[in-house]
Amino acid sequence: MGRSRKILRHWRGIFWSADIEKLDWEKDKAYIIHQVLMYGNLEDIKQLFQIYSPEEIQTTFRKEPLKIYTPQAFNFVKNFIVGLRKENLPEEKYVSTIYDKPR
Repeated sequence: MGRSRKILRHWRGIFWSADIEKLDWEKDKAYIIHQVLMYGNLEDIKQLFQIYSPEEIQTTFRKEPLKIYTPQAFNFVKNFIVGLRKENLPEEKYVSTIYDKPR
């Protein structure tokens, strides 16, 4: 599956806040990765790892945080999906409470 293809149609629900016809695999990489990690199912995450390398996902997760995760989802994604268990990432840059708006 190449990056030149349009965003997968069945991911429309994951990207409810964006026009999927305008998303770009490179320019919108951080948004795409975080949205799939937070809102996708295991099959979606598997497809994400076919589109981006594990290194790209780790680097993007680490260097371009997005404040959309619940505390539980952040810990699961960070430690088990992305494999950054030994990294001490600032939770406040990833976790949104009911009082925060995602950034």
